[in-house]
Order: sequence, then C-alpha cells, then structure tokens
Amino acid sequence: MIDTRVQHFIQRLNELNSDNVDAILPTVYSQNIEFIDPIKSLNGLPEVNHYFSEMYQGVEHCHFTAREHISEQHRYALEWTMNFKHKTLAKGRNIQVDGISHLRFHGQQICYHRDYYDLGALIYEQVPLLGMFIRKIRHAL
Repeated sequence: MIDTRVQHFIQRLNELNSDNVDAILPTVYSQNIEFIDPIKSLNGLPEVNHYFSEMYQGVEHCHFTAREHISEQHRYALEWTMNFKHKTLAKGRNIQVDGISHLRFHGQQICYHRDYYDLGALIYEQVPLLGMFIRKIRHAL
C-alpha cells in the first residue's frame, strides 16, 4: 500500500491546473523544496511555483496514475503514468508518458523531488515535423 503522504501528493497533482498552482503546491512541498526534472533544476517553493505555473499554461487535462513504489523510511521511488492534453502538442490529442519520481519527505511535506521520464516522448515527439523526425530515428535504431 502506498504511504498516505504519497497518496496525498498524487491526489493534489491530479487537482492541479494553471489557476491553482499557488494554492496546491504549498500543501505538498516544503518551502526549501529541491525539484529536478529533465528540463530544470529548482530550489525553493517560489521557483517551483513559477515553473509549474508556466508549465501548466495550455494544459487542458493532466492525470497521474501511481503504479509501483519502493519505500525506505522517508524516501520513495514512485512509478507513474501521466496522461495529458495540451493545446499545442500532438494536435490536442492525449499524450501518455511513463516516469519515476524520487521523493524525500520531511514530516508531511516533500523536500526533494526528482523526476525521470522520456523528454522526447513528452515534448519533442509531439511537435509535428520534429516528432516525425525523432520517431524515424528511434525506429531506425
């Protein structure tokens, strides 16, 4: 069974949209959150709030499904699948990306969050000409 703090995190992520980033993120992240993903490395809640606010512009739907997890005291590795729609990516069709988050908690809040996912599948393959080129390269390999 997934830890209640991790369940709360997934639930809050699924409620997230461009209008409520400033209200939701402080309920899961500590003020000194260290956040790393394939795009950016950020320190502190203000930076993470700004990043998420920009990232969620154009997102019409985003839902995370937790699959597997490994826990060790206050550290978690969480496998997830993200389904989302963005106005300018994949012609507005649903995009599905698998990933893993490494989370560390301090009390009830996350103080370290690192995401691992395929940035090509998330963004580059969803841009019309660039996506076609990248998919051809992947199939050739």
